[in-house]
Amino acid sequence: MQKLLILPLACLLSTGLMAQGERDLGNITEVVTGDFNPVIKDAAKISTNPVINDSTARIPVPAYKLKGQRINTTFEVEPIPSARMKQEPLSKLYRTHVKGGFGNYSMPLGEIYFNSLRSKEYHYGASLKHLSSRATLPDVAYSGFSDNELSLFGKYFMKDYTLAGDFNYTRNVVHYYGYNPELAPTIERGDIRQRFNLFNPNATFESTYKDTTKLHHKTGISYYNLSDVFDGATENNISFNSGLRKYISKEQIGLNTTFGYWHLNGPQDTTFNMIIGFNPHIISQRKNLKVKVGFNVGLEAATDATGSGEIFPDIEASYRLVGDIIIPYAGITGGLIERNSYRSLTDENPFLNAGSSMQ
Repeated sequence: MQKLLILPLACLLSTGLMAQGERDLGNITEVVTGDFNPVIKDAAKISTNPVINDSTARIPVPAYKLKGQRINTTFEVEPIPSARMKQEPLSKLYRTHVKGGFGNYSMPLGEIYFNSLRSKEYHYGASLKHLSSRATLPDVAYSGFSDNELSLFGKYFMKDYTLAGDFNYTRNVVHYYGYNPELAPTIERGDIRQRFNLFNPNATFESTYKDTTKLHHKTGISYYNLSDVFDGATENNISFNSGLRKYISKEQIGLNTTFGYWHLNGPQDTTFNMIIGFNPHIISQRKNLKVKVGFNVGLEAATDATGSGEIFPDIEASYRLVGDIIIPYAGITGGLIERNSYRSLTDENPFLNAGSSMQ
């Protein structure tokens, strides 16, 4: 029995020695005295048997309590730009334009234009024109002519006003060719040449209010000096015009005034002429109907006539039947527009003599 007890102990000890590695622990001798009595302890067992329950388990229904509470929300509207139609691209502008040509009867043509580009503050330009001919007709004298023109202009744009001005110079030459040169061989070209020189400056000042309730106004002044070398005549003219308009309720009330003075120094005598005009009027528009009611007052004075005055009606009515397509209108008007002058007559007929009647 002792040998049996020692053998398991020896096995345990040897196993433990192997776990220690190769370390030398020495020799241990154990002596056990007594009988070997192996005992197995009783196992702890459940005394009750399992029971299988065939009924379905009852699931409790949860109860919820909802508390009603308003939640305040905010909504901010973001502004968006208004819809706009896509604009067409602006056309390219050029500062200069030159035109030239040559026609029958030795007729050269030349034109030169110069102007500023787009600007919100100013606009200016100049032009030079020439047209002439060295034509000769059978059985008559030399009939050549030449027309020359120089023009300068400018505009200055302000917030509520526009100032504009221009200067024009015209030089026209003709020849009195209406005779047979064989019957008068001693007459030279210089003897039948007529040359007109015209200087004409102008200026205007105009309001550009966006508010139609304000008093809009426009004022202009013009002057010209015309002279010829054949008769030695000289004509001077100064003209003035103005316009006022203002909306009162839905009616537009306006007043236009004009003034003109002409003075001619002819080869025989000196004459003058003066015209003054007033045009008060009212313009009313209701939907498609537009009516203008006013009158023209004209005052005239001249060298060969006593002063006189005239009153003329100025009435006009129009109605839009189909938009701007069909607009019938009717009216009656009159007035002293402008008296015949040496300039207006020679523009129509440059062969006119300065001694002709200006009536």
